[in-house]
Amino acid sequence: MIVLLFFIYFFLCAYLLCNSKFIAASQLDVKTILLLFIVKIIAACSVCFFAHYFFNDKTDYNGFNNNGITEYHFLITRPAAFFLSFFKSGYENYGSFLSSGNNYWKDLAGNLIIKMLAVCNVFSRGNIYINALFFSAFCFVGHIALFRIFATIYNNKKWLIICGCFFLPSFLFFSSGIHKDLLAFTGLALFCYALYFSTEKSFTLKKMILLLVALLLVFIAR
Repeated sequence: MIVLLFFIYFFLCAYLLCNSKFIAASQLDVKTILLLFIVKIIAACSVCFFAHYFFNDKTDYNGFNNNGITEYHFLITRPAAFFLSFFKSGYENYGSFLSSGNNYWKDLAGNLIIKMLAVCNVFSRGNIYINALFFSAFCFVGHIALFRIFATIYNNKKWLIICGCFFLPSFLFFSSGIHKDLLAFTGLALFCYALYFSTEKSFTLKKMILLLVALLLVFIAR
């Protein structure tokens, strides 16, 4: 059943990505988009596989996924409290804004990931591979954003740009796991995209909103 769900969600994500106006504007053909997405999902599954078979599920990826399952039960039993708890601190106070100690701001990235996983678990039934698929589909937009920037700067360098934007090990693997690296990469890529095309063409309301959302995502995942 889980394997069937995985492939159903894979084809659904692939369909949505291939029909996205943002991704279509990259001028990559559908076959290339599908190939890049398949490689991305293979990387995501590889991260989960290594975490299970070589680290006995004792990684941050598994920790986040397990906490997401706990939060899922919180979501379905007390939905209002689930959303409000994101803005509450489990400490005596919220702590210093940029402190590396235990405080609300330091835990913000982890809390966001866990909340996102709780929502994903409505569909994934807590399966780490399906959750990694969802997260990687979200991150794939960041790869496309980077590609669109460099494709504008360097003409006729399609495959070199693809290699740089999709296949660098740090991009491919560390932005494919259920971790804050994925959020930081996606937020930074979208911020660069919005800033570059705003300065090259014109500032629009959509780009301004994207700038703010991307900057917020980078701040949370800092």
